[in-house]
Amino acid sequence: DICDAAGDLHPRFVAIAGTPIPMMIGTDLTAIARRVEAKTGIPAFALKTNSMHSYVSGVSMAFEALAQRFCDRSLSREKGSGKVNILGVTPLDYSVNGSDADMRRWLGENGFESVSLWAMGSTLDEISRSGCADVNLVTSWDGMAAAGFLQKTFGTPYVVGAPLGRGFSRVLASALIKASETGESEIPCAMSTETEKRAVIIGEGVYSASLAQSIEIEYGVGCRVVCPTEIDAGILPAG
Repeated sequence: DICDAAGDLHPRFVAIAGTPIPMMIGTDLTAIARRVEAKTGIPAFALKTNSMHSYVSGVSMAFEALAQRFCDRSLSREKGSGKVNILGVTPLDYSVNGSDADMRRWLGENGFESVSLWAMGSTLDEISRSGCADVNLVTSWDGMAAAGFLQKTFGTPYVVGAPLGRGFSRVLASALIKASETGESEIPCAMSTETEKRAVIIGEGVYSASLAQSIEIEYGVGCRVVCPTEIDAGILPAG
C-alpha cells in the first residue's frame, strides 16, 4: 500500500510512523522502510512512535530523522555569517497565524539571515542546507534532537528560547550573537530570578519558559512554569 501510494503521489520521502499494535507485536518498521526505499527509490525511514507519549516526542523524532537523512554533509558552518536555522516551529505550538513569518522578520531586524525554518514555510531543499548556519534557534523542545545532531555533525551551537515580547527578544538576540562568537550553546529561557511567583504558565516547555521570562521582564510578574510534555533537564527555570 505504501509503495502504491508513493507511485501515485511521488513524494520527496516516506515516513512510516508506529502505532500501538505494530509496536506491541514487534513489527520491524525500519526493515519495512528499507524495503519501501529499495522498491520505490524514494528515501524512507521509520519513526518509532507508539501513541504513549505527547506530540513533542513524535515531532522530535521526525525532525531528527530529517536532519540525519537530508542535511547536506558537504556543507560547513559559516561562522560569523549571521545565518540561523529556526528549529521546532510547528502548527501544534505556533498555529497557522503568521508566527513563522514573524520569526523570520525578527531575525532580519536583528541582523540575522534565516536559512531554514523547521518546518513551517521551508522547503526540503532549504532544510537540506541547514549545515551552513552559524547558529540554531530552538523555539520548542521539538527541535532539540535535531539541534543536537546539527551540533555534532556541523559544530553548530544552539540557543533555546522563543522571541516573545520586546525584552526577552532582546535577550535572545544577544544570546545568538554570543553563541556565534563563542561556539557555545545558550539557554536564556532557563534564567532564574528571585521574583515572587504570582502566576502559573502551563504548556510546552520552551515556549512556556520563554513566555514566563517575557512577562517577568515586561511587567515584573514572576511566573512558575508547569510543563506536562517531555523536556530536557536545564531548559526550565528552577522550580
